[in-house]
Amino acid sequence: MSEETNPYWESFPNLFSNAITAKVGNRIPWHKYSSSPRSSQTFCISAFGSLIDCEKNAEVLKRFLAPHFPTWAQSDSCWKIHLEYSDRTLLNEVVGTPTQVDALLENSGTVVTIESKFVADAAEGLGSCSKFPKECKGHYGPGSDMASSSCWCLLERWNGRRTPRLYWTLGRSYFRDTIFAQQQVGDACPFRGPHFQLMRNFLLASAFAMRHRKTRFGTVVICPKSCRAPLESQVEAFKKEVLRPEFENLVHMAFYDDYIEALRNVGDERLARLAEFLQQRMEAETP
Repeated sequence: MSEETNPYWESFPNLFSNAITAKVGNRIPWHKYSSSPRSSQTFCISAFGSLIDCEKNAEVLKRFLAPHFPTWAQSDSCWKIHLEYSDRTLLNEVVGTPTQVDALLENSGTVVTIESKFVADAAEGLGSCSKFPKECKGHYGPGSDMASSSCWCLLERWNGRRTPRLYWTLGRSYFRDTIFAQQQVGDACPFRGPHFQLMRNFLLASAFAMRHRKTRFGTVVICPKSCRAPLESQVEAFKKEVLRPEFENLVHMAFYDDYIEALRNVGDERLARLAEFLQQRMEAETP
């Protein structure tokens, strides 16, 4: 392909050459800063998009996931890689902003959602609920919804054409009883802060598994090891404060450093080049 016909994203500093096809690239909702050398989105697309049509993707992901999900990673079945995955129907997110995961990994019996952070967004940590403080008073209980005094969370009711989200309903199967305790004005809703983004990624994985009859699901937050604060503490807090103990092993913190090692150790020349590219980009942009 000549330079004149290369897709515009091929010039992005964090994109490995030919990491994705034009068909895949045209489906991606590229972020405003995807052309930045610090783009988390483009770095993630290089890392996982390069596995889409790769015969070695099962071996790479087995090596990468084994420390986190040791019993799952024994499967040798090929993985499907979905970039910037979203499905409004899974969590009933019709109208408004749906949950969108950076990557969704799927094989015959397993689904894993990936939340990727690189430099600036790693330092910012996981995302919070945007409804507080403009539309929500910040607690989970009567009066929190500024437009409906009886509603405990404005995301649980119809708002024009926006449907009630299933976060609280689906969460009943996985979250601690304390999450659903009635709060008063001045209390902090458990999903007001950084638990919000991880909760949605986790529930999307669960809903996907149920719909597509997968027996296992999980969520991984990944970043360069040098950028792990505050993400590491936020992931641990989610596991200990939100999830019931029997589900804590479904959420893990992982590092691109280890993913790069997995790429290097499968004996594939192209993946070895990808590993060096990701390593160079990390060293150029991270502390």
